[in-house]
Amino acid sequence: MIPLLKPPINKDDIKAVVEQMESGMLVGGKKVKEFEDEFAEYVGCKYAIATNGLTNGYCVVLDMLKPTQINLPSATYVSMANMPKKFNINITFRDEWIAGRAYPIYTDKGLLIDSAHEIDRDICKRSPDATWLFSFHATKLLSTGKGGMICTNSKPQADFMRSITDNGRLYGNYKFDYVVHNAGWNFYMSDLTAALGLSQLRRLDETNAKRDKVKEMYDKHLISDKRDNWSRYIYQVWIENFPMFLQQAKAVGIQVSKHFNPIHRQPLYFTNRRMPISEEYSEHLISIPFYADMDGGDVYKVANFINNWRKPNAKN
Repeated sequence: MIPLLKPPINKDDIKAVVEQMESGMLVGGKKVKEFEDEFAEYVGCKYAIATNGLTNGYCVVLDMLKPTQINLPSATYVSMANMPKKFNINITFRDEWIAGRAYPIYTDKGLLIDSAHEIDRDICKRSPDATWLFSFHATKLLSTGKGGMICTNSKPQADFMRSITDNGRLYGNYKFDYVVHNAGWNFYMSDLTAALGLSQLRRLDETNAKRDKVKEMYDKHLISDKRDNWSRYIYQVWIENFPMFLQQAKAVGIQVSKHFNPIHRQPLYFTNRRMPISEEYSEHLISIPFYADMDGGDVYKVANFINNWRKPNAKN
């Protein structure tokens, strides 16, 4: 089976994790701070706060800002609506397709940017006043299994979020010497996760270049459709009759998938308002195998399968 995604883990990553394990410092050491500092420099912001997942980082930001109104795409990961729901924030959805790129989340207390699908040098400089959220989930560009990062240029915000991700603790000279002024969350990152993330971060430019090469191979072999969607994170093709396409892809050993199920069609958030982009793109834009170490033979096999499918079905 040609997998949909494959994390970019190599021997250096394994070595970094083993060395961290052998150090005996699994949490509470210096590796998280090292990862935060290098990540902040890479994405072009002053402060980075490591968390054990983007969703938990999002929770911390909402807890800090305390917005009453939030606006986000319906076609995104459902946790981006679940967290505001938990905080009793009024949610409105907009109709757009954001798979593969960073996108804004508007609130009445400031701008957030969900950058789960993009990590580029100086990306935070696009919106320096925003609070940025990054994901290191197993499927993402930088893959640690679980993990995330909050980035900001505000020192007061960074200080608050750094404390609140660690149960609200403010430390004195020692770890056992702390005070708590705000109820916090147990959302801090482990040193093991940071060691893996730091190893991958230091070659992220190389990994991104490999993804660009895979995209070039698809461009060479795939009969494209103007509705296809590509980023360094994901490659999507416009397909008619997805149920049959899925069945035949499985039969020839190719993993494919839908990416987002529109949140406004979920029972918890259901609305009769029609959002044609979210609804139609979720049914027709299909994710195909795409990862940094994908070889040319597999790219050709996937492209050839799609080309043959599109001949009688696609509207090019």
